[in-house]
Formats: sequence, structure tokens, C-alpha cells
Amino acid sequence: MPSNLGPIYFDYNATTPVLPEVEQAMLPFWQKNYGNPSSTHFYGQRAKLSVEKARNSVARLLGVPAHSLVFTSGATESIHTALAGWTMAQTTTQLQTQKSAQNSTQDKTCHIITSTIEHKATYGACNLSQKLGARISYVECDSLGFVRLDQLVKLIKPGEPTLFSVIHGNNEIGTIQNLSEISELARKHSFALHVDAAQSVGKTPVPIDQLSVDFLSISGHKVYGPKGVGALYIRNTNNFESLFSGGGQEMNLRAGTHNVPGIVGLGRACEWYAANGPSEIVRLQHLQNHLREKLAPLQELLQINGPLQNRLPNNLSITLKKHSLEDLESAFENIAYSSGSACNSGPQDPSHVLKAIGVDEKIAANTLRIGLGLYSTESEVDHFCESLLKTFKKG
Repeated sequence: MPSNLGPIYFDYNATTPVLPEVEQAMLPFWQKNYGNPSSTHFYGQRAKLSVEKARNSVARLLGVPAHSLVFTSGATESIHTALAGWTMAQTTTQLQTQKSAQNSTQDKTCHIITSTIEHKATYGACNLSQKLGARISYVECDSLGFVRLDQLVKLIKPGEPTLFSVIHGNNEIGTIQNLSEISELARKHSFALHVDAAQSVGKTPVPIDQLSVDFLSISGHKVYGPKGVGALYIRNTNNFESLFSGGGQEMNLRAGTHNVPGIVGLGRACEWYAANGPSEIVRLQHLQNHLREKLAPLQELLQINGPLQNRLPNNLSITLKKHSLEDLESAFENIAYSSGSACNSGPQDPSHVLKAIGVDEKIAANTLRIGLGLYSTESEVDHFCESLLKTFKKG
């Protein structure tokens, strides 16, 4: 693709553009259907119906009951709500047990386990949960980014309320965890399971109805919906306490006036994925394969992080072995890509994800993440590879 045709966007793992049909669905709720869904008059009830229609659309895509979904401001809030809400429920239960027991010195601890390659939102939620009384442990991953399930089992203490929080499709290296195996362990060892599915929904099957998933988080702006909206699946509200109070919104599980345009947008994006997701996955996988084929002759100069199979179809993490990212600046001036998670800004240490899978720290900082998406083309992939090859020839 000639550079005069405009910049190339290869950062779909950071955020996605809003689909035209999503934008159109949202527009009436800014100046026409602007009612508060909590109001009982006509304007409010029309907005409420639209919120519930969106809830049903999200539920159909995920394969869960609509009443099990709570709308949030995004995946970060959903993750915090799941982990801290679960922790508060465990703490409350244990305090009540102690009051009725003769021995008031009973251990109050509950346990949250997570992996060493999670999104930083999960680590923030773990810090909050620790302040609320949870004990936090971390399970290592192998060199491809798969959780070491044998270590996970060893971390579980019989009789201690435990929750495992895991990212399904890794936002940096693309690894897709085997939820079926993790779910089997959850059943066998009686621990709760939270899944961060912000990157995986719409890009790989997430069969919640077949798994022992207690909580699942998604974000609107990762699925061609608007920013500032997301959802949390809660299988059993008896295992959860709300972080926000003051109103009866979201079945008393998340107080605060609904972001109606955002919720409508998320619902419409999920409708699009329900109809077009399977074919888009196939197209993205073809593009990723094409990219890998183009990069194959350069294998002595770069490495691909994460597995070649069981990975997100739109993601490729590439570490340069003998060049720095600065070497790419002139060649890539019209290409938008990421050097890691979009939630990191400013000068950064090498990615904690790359460290966790054993990438040499001397070269880890020279890693770029290519995120393909709806408007990515084969010619754009070719242009990227040609630009990379030119840089290597200069070096």
C-alpha cells in the first residue's frame, strides 16, 4: 500500500473503530431518546426497553441468561467489580460465621490466584481485593504463555474460599488459555473462576454455558463498540456483593445512571458479531497466516512471541533480535502499531508479559504488537513486511 493512501492501523488490540451501524444505533439516544431508564414516564421507559434489548443482544452472543449481565464502564471496572465483589462476599460470610461460632479467632482469609501475564487491570483489582481481606497468589506460565495448571492446583488450599482470575486471550502475545481444562479444575477443586474476555469475545469461541465460569468481563471498544461501556457476567449473585450503592440500577448490582448510548452501542456491536463473527475470524486468521509467511524468511532477525496455534487470530507479537524500535521510525511513519499494552504510557520497563514467558530482557523492549482488524487488508500486511525488510537491509 503506498503511503500516500494514508496511515495503516495495526492496533486493533488497543481499540477498534465504532462500526457505522453501531454509531447509527447510538445517535437517537443523545438528543431524541434521552430519557433516564430509571424514570417511569414515557421517555424513561423507552430508554429502559433499549437497555434491555441491548442486554439480550450481549447475552445471545455470550450464550448466557440476560439477567446474569451487569453493564459497566468497561473491562477494568468489570474486573474490579468481579474480584472485589467476590472478596467482599467471602469476607461478609466469614464474619457472620465467626459471630455465630464460639471461636472468634477463625481465619478470615479468602484467596485470589491470578497469572503472571494478566492485564494490569487485574493486578489493580487484586491490590484492591487484598485491602479488603483477600490473600493473593500468582501462578507462572510456560514460554508460550499457557498457565501452568499443575502449579495452580498446588496453590489451592483445601477449605479456603478461592477464586482464579485468568485472561482468556492475552492482549500482548495472543495466547488463548484452555478454558475447558481450567473449568474442569474449578469443578474438581471447588474454586470460583473469573475470565477476562475483553480480547477474546468475537475472536474465538467462549462457550460459557458449557464451562464453570462464575464471572466474565468484556469491553465495548474491543468489539467495534464505543469506549466507556462494558459488561460483567455474574453466574450467581449470592457469591457477590456490589461495589456501588445508592441506586437500584442493574438489579441492585451496580448503582449509577445508565450510559444508554454506550449500552445500545455495545448491544448493536454484539449483534454484528453474532451475524458476522465466524466469517471475520476466518478472514483474520488468513491475514495472520499471510503475515507469518511473509515474516518467515526473517526468522534470524526476529522472533514471534506466544504459540503459533491456540492464539488470537488477529494478534502477532514480534521481537526484533538485532534492531531497536527506533530503527523502524522512518519506515513505519505511516503505520500505527503498539509496543505493548495500550494501558502503558510513557517510558516503560520491558513488558511484564514478555518477562513472564522468558523473553530476554535485552531485546524485550524491541517488541511490536500487530493487531489486525475489520479494515485490515493483505496489501497492508505486504506493505508492513516490505517496510520491515527495508529496515533490516539498511541495518
